[in-house]
Parts: sequence; C-alpha cells; structure tokens
Amino acid sequence: MDDGATRLEHDKDGGVFWSVVQAGNTTRVRWGAQGDEGNVSEKAHKDAATARKFMEKKIMEKMKVC
Repeated sequence: MDDGATRLEHDKDGGVFWSVVQAGNTTRVRWGAQGDEGNVSEKAHKDAATARKFMEKKIMEKMKVC
C-alpha cells in the first residue's frame, strides 16, 4: 500500500519522515526517524472521496510545518 505515497522528510531531531497513501477508502500514515520503519496508522473512511480529502488535508498541514 505504500507504493505511490507522498513522503516528506525533515532534518530536525536527527532526521524524521512522514508519509501518507490512499487505497480506495483507506489511508495509511507512516512517521518516524529516517532509516527506521516508523509507526503506522490506518484509517477507513466512508468512501474514496473522503479518504482523498483527508489525505490532501494532512499533506497541507505537514507542508506548513516543514
């Protein structure tokens, strides 16, 4: 499911990453230290459009921080 994920990286705290990907009505967010597998959170949404909106919102939030 991580193929095609949007991935953001930052050098703070020794290097961290955050990524998000959508598959149908499910989103998967992965975050952690660069070089590690990281933590994973999956969320099922009511439909694919809602999942896409969630993903786009999270990307915009992270881009403001980075």
